[in-house]
Amino acid sequence: MTQPNMHSDFSRLARWLTGNSVGLVLGGGGARGAAHVGMLKAIQEAGIPIDMVGGVSIGAFMGALWCSEKNITTVTQKAREWSKKMTQWGRQLLDLTYPITSMFSGRDFNKTIRDTFGDIYIEDLWIPYFTLTTDITASCARSLWRYIRSSMSLSGYMPPLCDPKDGHLLLDGGYVNNLPADVLRAQGAAHIIAIDVGSQDETNLTDYGDYLSGWWLIYKKFNPFTSPVKVPNLPDIQSRLAYVSCVRQLEEVKNSDYCEYIRPPIDQYKTLAFGQFDTIKDVGYAHGKQVFEDMAKSGRISHFNQWYPKESGVPKATPHSLNEYTFTDLAQIVCRVPETYTENRYSSSDEDVYFDGYISEPSSLYPMGKPLKLKRTGGSLSLSENEMDSDDLEMPTLLQLSGKTKERLESQEFEKKKATEESSPIPPASNTSE
Repeated sequence: MTQPNMHSDFSRLARWLTGNSVGLVLGGGGARGAAHVGMLKAIQEAGIPIDMVGGVSIGAFMGALWCSEKNITTVTQKAREWSKKMTQWGRQLLDLTYPITSMFSGRDFNKTIRDTFGDIYIEDLWIPYFTLTTDITASCARSLWRYIRSSMSLSGYMPPLCDPKDGHLLLDGGYVNNLPADVLRAQGAAHIIAIDVGSQDETNLTDYGDYLSGWWLIYKKFNPFTSPVKVPNLPDIQSRLAYVSCVRQLEEVKNSDYCEYIRPPIDQYKTLAFGQFDTIKDVGYAHGKQVFEDMAKSGRISHFNQWYPKESGVPKATPHSLNEYTFTDLAQIVCRVPETYTENRYSSSDEDVYFDGYISEPSSLYPMGKPLKLKRTGGSLSLSENEMDSDDLEMPTLLQLSGKTKERLESQEFEKKKATEESSPIPPASNTSE
């Protein structure tokens, strides 16, 4: 008997029903988010299914790509193309505006996201997905299913996104929760993989005094005869602010028993280093592959695939006990739906009668006015040997013919009745005189 496909929709449903859903959380960090693509590839190679995804900032972008494509090659290609657009300074110069609210109008940034995802709705994604944004109007965090762009809006660079529902202004969700594993836990995920690519604290920065001139920084940068200085730029400061505001929440995620916290070694890459996409992606893949190999050796990876049978086989349960029904039973049932066929209970003249709908539809009618018997092919781990060896199964009274077939049968019956009346002799009319 073949094993169920762990990545199928039915297996995902079975994990949800049995309380074994696996969630993936992708944190924010600008260009360092390219490591998410490499981690996704390592997760797939490790045989870990993904049942739901949550992301913030660049993690919202990469997570939505995966939920819409479910193919690592396509995800890598689209993410690389988008990162390349982010390095085209000509497009960004044309998007500059008078910096009252932000440096850029956001028109070109919005176009890059629309070109990547099209007009797809979050409800149309293959995998359940959510993202977080910061509502600066009501001063709270709002869990929204749309607005990937709003979750990627760094303050000072992009203007807040206006929520069409209530007009609230939405910014990067990393300001309130840069790694929302707790939110995914509340959504029903039992086991969570959290990938953090946020900024880390640095203490070896240059002491430049009480004020700082940008012209002085440019002079120090391009003058080879002066000592270099190390100060954070505006994107790094924004990223650090997002990271600092949720330090306590991040520590809770690291110490939780439901979450596997992973941080690739990407601290050397800047927030806007989108031109190094492939390098950062490879770093994430190499680190993820090593992490999952170590988890497999230590047995920790069983938290994410322990409901699947091992090579030694599944131990046999006591017959007719509740313990015999496991996740594997449910996955086996829904992944291998048995084929059914009807017995020929009518004459050859009715060969054109066929079923043009699903037999599970409650709106159809009984064929020929009699219940059908369906033969079962194959079985499942949840059925006993006597049940699998049983003969025909009568379908419930909901198995009926569709409206089109009913009309065809009524038309045939009408023609037969008409032909019978025409062939029968007509009695002569009697003449009666007054």
